[in-house]
Amino acid sequence: MSATLPILTSIQQRLLDTTSQFAVELFPDDVDNYYLKDEVGAVLVQYAGSKFESLDSVDIVQQRRAVQIALTVIARSQHNDQGALDILDQIRLSLTGFRPTNCTPCHLISEQFIGEDSGLWQYQLLIHTESWQVERVQPQDLPKFTTALYRDNTRTSAALTNK
Repeated sequence: MSATLPILTSIQQRLLDTTSQFAVELFPDDVDNYYLKDEVGAVLVQYAGSKFESLDSVDIVQQRRAVQIALTVIARSQHNDQGALDILDQIRLSLTGFRPTNCTPCHLISEQFIGEDSGLWQYQLLIHTESWQVERVQPQDLPKFTTALYRDNTRTSAALTNK
């Protein structure tokens, strides 16, 4: 079971629910053959990596996981009402404070111009969220509980009331 893919898909769904006028897709496996189908542009959601804090416990491995997500904006225009800058504005407003699946609220790290190629403007926005990475523990084969011995409290109660 993946812990990372649900984070990406929840961010993708948030953008689809709160923005308009452009496609929102997971980053393609074959980026060299990616074709922008949308007439305005697209946002590509990509896992950019994680950093892990040191261990705080001696009995189990549990670490805070700082997750970075890269959002690549590809737009057919840069400045008009449906251009790259407008798409970036919509993304920032949509994701700042949003909680992806099993994570803390998102906050922004950086934004930069990547370049222009054949009339397609590209920017990248990095966002940050946090989660926990916890050790998978195998169940121990311990002896099973089979017998219970009950204490007779009636004698103790009677002895106390006679005194």
